[in-house]
Amino acid sequence: MKVLVLFLEIMFFLAVVGLIASTLGVEALQEWKITLIIIAGSLFIITTILRRKKKGATQNL
Repeated sequence: MKVLVLFLEIMFFLAVVGLIASTLGVEALQEWKITLIIIAGSLFIITTILRRKKKGATQNL
């Protein structure tokens, strides 16, 4: 579970970097702007849910 959360956080970071680069004017990423927003938002939500589940599971022990 920890590896999955780490992988999703790295993907979130890369999506945010791509979003910032497209905002700053990188031509290759202009078409991907909406897609990067959706990916970053969904990864943020998924990692938050997984962290809470992991935190809740450790508190029950």
